[in-house]
Amino acid sequence: MVSDLVLTNLSFSNNKSQSLGDVILFKWSPDSKYLALQTISDSGIGRLRIFSIEDELYFYLPAEYDVIDFNWANKDIMVQAQRDDQMYLLHMSPPEWVVKKELVWKLSSNVNQNYSWLTTYGKSLVVHRYNDKDKIFYFNSSLLSFTSWSPNGNLAIMEDMDGKSWIYNQKRGNITPIELSGKFAAWGQNQDFFWLLPVWDELHILTRLNGEGKVQEYCPYSFDML
Repeated sequence: MVSDLVLTNLSFSNNKSQSLGDVILFKWSPDSKYLALQTISDSGIGRLRIFSIEDELYFYLPAEYDVIDFNWANKDIMVQAQRDDQMYLLHMSPPEWVVKKELVWKLSSNVNQNYSWLTTYGKSLVVHRYNDKDKIFYFNSSLLSFTSWSPNGNLAIMEDMDGKSWIYNQKRGNITPIELSGKFAAWGQNQDFFWLLPVWDELHILTRLNGEGKVQEYCPYSFDML
C-alpha cells in the first residue's frame, strides 16, 4: 500500500499544498516548526527525515539505522532505532539534526530529553531514568493508562481503574491528583493540557488546564462522545 502525505498551508496569503511522499508515521514538533516523517525504503528499512516548515529543507537520519519509533521531547527528538541487530536510543537536536547521543537501548514507551520513561505494574507507576535508580509511586487502584510526556518533557498524566487521574511532575518528583472528573484530551503548549469535562449525561466540555490541574479556560467546544 502506498500513501501520500499532503501538507497544506491554510493561511490566506499562502494557501498551497505540497506532497511529502509515502509516509507511514508523522509527528509535529511542539513548536510546529518541524515535521518528523517515518518512511519505508526499498529495502524495507524504516527511515526518518525531518522537514523544516519555514525553509522547506529535509534532514535525514543516516541510512544504517532502521527506525522503530520516535517522539518529540521539548525541542529535541528521541529515536528508537536498530543497527546491526542492536537497538539504540538516538538523541537529535536542532538545527543541524545530527545524532547528539547514541545509547544502547531496549524498546520502551516515549522517552524524554532526560532519558526517562514510564511503566506501570498493577497499582504502581515506575519512573525509569538511564543510569539512575527507579522511582516507584503506589496507588490505591490499578493504573489503566498514562499519556506521552508533555511537550516540554516534564509531565505525564495517568488514569486508574476508578476513573481518577493524576499528574506526574518529573522536575518536582511528585504526583498530584486532578480534582476534576473527566479524561485527558491532548497536550497544549508547554505544560498546559486539554481536558474533557463531563457536564450532563454524555455531554463533555473541552477545558484547558495548567500543570497543576487547575482550569485556565473553558473552550467553546462540546462533545457528546469521548
